[in-house]
Amino acid sequence: MPHFLVTFQFWEHMGCAGLGSGLLYMQWGRSKLKTIGVGEFLSRFDLSDKKQLLFEMVILVITGAVVAMIFTRPVTPAQAFSAGLGWTGFAARPGGTHSKRNASKGGQ
Repeated sequence: MPHFLVTFQFWEHMGCAGLGSGLLYMQWGRSKLKTIGVGEFLSRFDLSDKKQLLFEMVILVITGAVVAMIFTRPVTPAQAFSAGLGWTGFAARPGGTHSKRNASKGGQ
């Protein structure tokens, strides 16, 4: 096992990145987020809506934390938190809210 997986700093940063991913998911919610393939994959299983929502959130948060740690290599917990926010915003964009908002403001 690589030594970095057993350090407190690694797990602290993973937690902060997961918190960033989770908070953004909770703010935007399932109705506004269009995750890439996760919903379609989970719909193949006979799950209730609550279970599908829970699994979708857990998968997105864990994936967000791992990807944030791999690509950004944060040094501080704040950087890890920001990386988690950024990953979630990149992978699961709000469905059409930006274009409607920009169109109503004249493209500004």
